Amino acid sequence: MVNRWLYTKMWQYFDYDTNAIFINSEEIAKLPEEERKEVYSSIASRMENYIVSLLPTPDILYQYVGIIFNDIYRTMNRAMYYTQKQTDYLTATAGVVTGTLLNHNIAVHFGSNNSFANVLAVKLLCSAMWEDCGFCPVDVYTIAEKLEQRTLTTHEELVQAYETNKAEVLLVANKVIKQLNDAGRSYAIMIPHGKEEEFKLLLDTVGKPGCMNLLKCVDAESSKIMTFDYIPPTRG
Repeated sequence: MVNRWLYTKMWQYFDYDTNAIFINSEEIAKLPEEERKEVYSSIASRMENYIVSLLPTPDILYQYVGIIFNDIYRTMNRAMYYTQKQTDYLTATAGVVTGTLLNHNIAVHFGSNNSFANVLAVKLLCSAMWEDCGFCPVDVYTIAEKLEQRTLTTHEELVQAYETNKAEVLLVANKVIKQLNDAGRSYAIMIPHGKEEEFKLLLDTVGKPGCMNLLKCVDAESSKIMTFDYIPPTRG
């Protein structure tokens, strides 16, 4: 049974076209607890081995990382729910990828300027998915809600709060990004309709050893994502 889940290609665990994250997580959740633990343990080991095997070829590693996190982002855009089943799956897959990269002094910086149809889903669902992937999500809507000092429960309220407090929201977001850059952490920052200068702190790390930068400036459903020059970390 375990072998069924040991794919030959890393991207197969996240494939957008087959909705791999949700289909696989639901199927694995049906297994008896001990068998489920064994499957996830085996998948996690395979993930770590994938990354370690690609370290000698940094360009290919960067390409693979871009593919899988872009597919995760695309999946977020159409997700209608998110439960412990998906948490378990992404923790054992994407979370291990990010953790293994971190162990080798590599951080992934993901930015997007898409505007989601339902920002409430972004606030409640997408941030959780990023966290399970080992990222620090920098969500402008959550920041806006904190600045409003009240709970916002609708799409319209969140959009209004962001637009009203946009300058201060981006100031707070940039402080967080600077801290994450300094700490060498992976993060995702989503700024709806964001201009290039609003991603300056992310783009400033392009060319810094160990920083994989990804920027999504097309529709969330698109398979395209912007990549940059990647320089592997210096070995000590």
